[in-house]
Amino acid sequence: MIPPGHTGPLQDRCRPDRCGNSMIGPQHVEIWDSEERSLTRLLETRRLAPGHRAALEQQRSEAQAVLRKAAR
Repeated sequence: MIPPGHTGPLQDRCRPDRCGNSMIGPQHVEIWDSEERSLTRLLETRRLAPGHRAALEQQRSEAQAVLRKAAR
């Protein structure tokens, strides 16, 4: 639901990995790369609950998709 009176993008709903209107610039690549590396480190934790592991894997997949999009 869009908040009443809101204009512009909804930051929490913008997904650069799937939105053609999102722009990934050189200044964003470092942030997404750091996110992907952090998630990879977290996934190396042995005792993650299955649901938590699945959520982290999904987030990492999204970060990797953004990085692939930026490499084009």
